[in-house]
Amino acid sequence: MKTLANCTTVEFLKQSNKIRHAVSEYLAETKILDIRKIKPTIKDGMNEEEKKAAYREQAKKNISAMLDNALEENAEATVRILALLCFIDDAEEAEQLDPFDLLDVILSERVLNFFTRLMQSGLMDMGDTSQKSTSKE
Repeated sequence: MKTLANCTTVEFLKQSNKIRHAVSEYLAETKILDIRKIKPTIKDGMNEEEKKAAYREQAKKNISAMLDNALEENAEATVRILALLCFIDDAEEAEQLDPFDLLDVILSERVLNFFTRLMQSGLMDMGDTSQKSTSKE
């Protein structure tokens, strides 16, 4: 199976750009990043440790909700994005992917690092991914 991890440089660049556009559409369609923006309820009188605990607990809830969104509510859209890592455009062909082969591709350190760097450099539109805190520290 051809993947981002084992293609030519030109194929890599072209497919990466295709993925960049598809991810932008995916994020708009699924509204998955809106979940990241959910902040915990901070009550008057909470000390810094309690506030940090509230943020950690909310982060866990947000991650779980994001996974529910991607893996259940929008499973078909997620498969379309993942298939692009394997140079697959056809929805029916994407459904035939071996999930474990796909997982190997996704969790490849090289692939993860590449997409992390794209996001950090602003080359990939991920919306507002900042983790701004409203409390003064």
